[in-house]
Amino acid sequence: CSSDLGDDEDVKVYGQNIHPEVSPICKSAILDHAMPPSGGIISVSIFDPLESYKEGPSVDGVDTYTEQGGDNKRSFVTTKADNVDLIAKDVRLLDDQGHITSRGRLEIRLKEVWGTVCTDNFSPESAVVACKQMGYLSGKQLYPDEQSCSTFDGKNYCASPLTPVVATGLKCLGRESSIDECTKAENVVQPC
Repeated sequence: CSSDLGDDEDVKVYGQNIHPEVSPICKSAILDHAMPPSGGIISVSIFDPLESYKEGPSVDGVDTYTEQGGDNKRSFVTTKADNVDLIAKDVRLLDDQGHITSRGRLEIRLKEVWGTVCTDNFSPESAVVACKQMGYLSGKQLYPDEQSCSTFDGKNYCASPLTPVVATGLKCLGRESSIDECTKAENVVQPC
């Protein structure tokens, strides 16, 4: 599943952990924590249909709905096969398709949640620290404020609307060993 899941409000996920065939597979995988909103590789197992499917809590902006068995000929479950959340470090760069790369959108993991870093007041030294934390010798911010993530290098590097902004105002001095040592505002509630 790619990071571009669309914003179709009419597409509903039915069931919790096991879904009827009418549910979209990728959005069901987000709901089941089989992958993050930024995409990933999942495994899908097919089963006979259930008589009914239970409604569950909303997860990462995906709501679930109750569905009676009806005309469904099969059910499915999703499981994590491989995705970008399985990396050990708390910093990553993702390309326009949501894959790990050496050049792309910066995301950090705070309190076990991956999210984007707002470029508002982002210091160039922050890019150096993030890249060094990933194992590179150095690094730099490739698109300063005059460019948008949607137009960088002719591609859209913006995250899915379901991906939270976890930090803004990231300011490092350049000598920190980790983004955790830099100043930042966390728990951002509005997109930047």
